[in-house]
Amino acid sequence: SGVPALAEPRRGFFLNDTFLSRRRYFQSGGGCMGELSPHLMSIEVTGTMASDEDSNAVAFGHYVEVFDLKAAIKPVTDAATEFLTSVCPCKVGDTIWKTGVSVNLNKPCPANTCMDSSWAGFPIGQSTKGYGSIQRFSGFLRMTKLNADEDIGNTITFTDSDRSYIVVDELNCNANPAGSGKETALVVMSIFVLLIFLYFVAGMLMNYRSTGSATMPHAEFWREFPGLVSNGCAFTLCQCCGLRADSGARYNRAN
Repeated sequence: SGVPALAEPRRGFFLNDTFLSRRRYFQSGGGCMGELSPHLMSIEVTGTMASDEDSNAVAFGHYVEVFDLKAAIKPVTDAATEFLTSVCPCKVGDTIWKTGVSVNLNKPCPANTCMDSSWAGFPIGQSTKGYGSIQRFSGFLRMTKLNADEDIGNTITFTDSDRSYIVVDELNCNANPAGSGKETALVVMSIFVLLIFLYFVAGMLMNYRSTGSATMPHAEFWREFPGLVSNGCAFTLCQCCGLRADSGARYNRAN
């Protein structure tokens, strides 16, 4: 059977030196929805990368070595199971693949039981290491397909399906967002308290210079403030609940 069509490009993210790649495969020649293009297979790959030398295969790129490759592959249809069995049964005289069952490949398959993994873009089933090139622009990083042979991997260039990954650490993704929120709230509250303190100190100094008495700034307003808040709350309660206020300030109708 032929290689399933890759209807969705490789997508995923990098965090520090680790990456996650997800792909979904659909039937060749179909559309993008409904029975015209049934979902055949899904694959998720993780690994760790190291890169330093400039790449001769990719402009403005670097050679990359990816190690500790791990994959979770799920054939959704019998056709996908047959395809995986034909290219990488990963078992002598039998196959590890079953329709609807996700299989984890965390180490190479037995010798001569995984003939081709190029369809995956990673040498899964053949090695836990892969070689290729990467290219970075701002917060995005693009990676070629990888090969278990370093000499071959270093000659691979980009294809249409080699899309960019998001570099998560460049987006200031905090591993402890709850802690970050508490720190932000503490900073905001500290600034608020400082501004109130400066308001009263500066106001008292100005009053002292003008009147000779270090009185509270806008003293009349602050004396009336509790009553204004009380009246505002009572008015809001009456409007929201349809109640009639029988106490508090009265207002005469203007003629």
